[in-house]
Amino acid sequence: MNEEWVLIAEDDQALAELLRRQLTREGVATAVCNQPQELFDLLDRRGPPTLLLLDYRFGDRDAAQIVQELRRKDQLGPFFVATGMGSEQIAVNMMRQGARDYLVKDSSFLSNIGAAVRRCLADLRREHEMEQMRRDLAVRNATLSGIAEVSLDGILAVDAEGRLLFVNRRMEEQWHLPPLLPGSNSLEIFDRLAEQLHEPRRFRAWVANIAAPLVAMSGRHDDLNTNDGRVFELYSTPMLREDGLFFGRVWFFRDVTAVRSAARQLARTLDAKVEFLNHFSHEVRTPVNGITGFLELLAGTSMDPFQKELIDNLRSGCDHLVRLINSTLDLGRLEAGALALDRHPFMLRQQLEATLRLIKAQPGVTLRLEMAEEEVLVSGDSLRLGQVLVNLLGNAAKFTSEGEVVLRACDAGEGEWTFSVRDTGPGIDQQRQQAIFEAWTQEKGSTARTHGGSGLGLSICVRLVDLMGGRLQLDSQPGEGSDFHFTIPLPETEI
Repeated sequence: MNEEWVLIAEDDQALAELLRRQLTREGVATAVCNQPQELFDLLDRRGPPTLLLLDYRFGDRDAAQIVQELRRKDQLGPFFVATGMGSEQIAVNMMRQGARDYLVKDSSFLSNIGAAVRRCLADLRREHEMEQMRRDLAVRNATLSGIAEVSLDGILAVDAEGRLLFVNRRMEEQWHLPPLLPGSNSLEIFDRLAEQLHEPRRFRAWVANIAAPLVAMSGRHDDLNTNDGRVFELYSTPMLREDGLFFGRVWFFRDVTAVRSAARQLARTLDAKVEFLNHFSHEVRTPVNGITGFLELLAGTSMDPFQKELIDNLRSGCDHLVRLINSTLDLGRLEAGALALDRHPFMLRQQLEATLRLIKAQPGVTLRLEMAEEEVLVSGDSLRLGQVLVNLLGNAAKFTSEGEVVLRACDAGEGEWTFSVRDTGPGIDQQRQQAIFEAWTQEKGSTARTHGGSGLGLSICVRLVDLMGGRLQLDSQPGEGSDFHFTIPLPETEI
């Protein structure tokens, strides 16, 4: 409400002043008018008061005429009428005109006016609060109703006695229900649903248990399979008052038929992909292994430098092909969720030092390990951790022509370790940083021609780090090198 104030419309100036003083002592803000035109002018300037205390005979007009004029000008608010006549007919007439009270100017008038005004102002405050609550409730109900009507879920709300409170159109459409009215018996509605299910008896018993007033169960319940092949996920939640008293339950029916079908199709596709990659890798590995074996035999014979160079190039090509097959197979298994971790105890520093020995840096580039601890026994998948670090270190060594490549391991606390591979290479442009984590993508189109590689390594690293419970991140600026880092759980353990 705006600031409260009472307007005293009394042509007896002495009485008006007494009223003003009395109400001021009561802590009420007031204004006084002694003539009708003065009243109209004040209301034109200031608007209606919180309460108008109106003399029945006010100047040359009576209260009914004043009220009629104020109503015509849309300036009429709550008002009292005070008169010295004490006529019941006048009282009835003014109450019909909307007066909130009718006061007689008798000997107790001045002593009672303060309490009467305070009571009226308190009533007005409560009415304003109630009206605000009604407006808020109307907005809330309209919002919830709008959300429910556009929801893809079927929604059903019932009270504690099982009477229908609300149902949306989606619910009626999903279950081929006739238009339902509030107050309908929810058990009859659930019976209609049960008739469309594979296991109606089980559903009825289950609903009766969950719908019981004393059951506070909420969340997702059993799936519902219909006779026509549809699948629904069923959710419900109890409706509770602020004091915790149960007054109903809301049910949500989500049609997941298409989602489940797509998930099964995706699973079949991924399984077929993994199976194809397994067969593909086997069929390619067999001849490649044979070629590699023959090349090893040839390498042991006497050859001139040109022939030896040809053999080395062939062996390098075979090695690259095997790595590509392995990377493709790993990526396919990761995408299909068919690759599981093998957690076991291992010496962390020993693993990191062995990983560094596998990396060949360019001349003038230093490879080093930063790890404060001498040694620590942790539990994790050393093979997959090594695979990630070999890939990151190999990339860093490949692109760094001067400076250093640093592998850093830091105890992050609470059984977690942070690993970073930092180099002094050319760095990666901000706009390209997200793209390099995608499969078959490299930092530049010329990278494969200059440095080799398939663009699968970082994509596999992202998925492996995610599988190990971390997230691979990159900090890099062109000309300032790159820093790939991640944190994964590696709790200390005992053999």
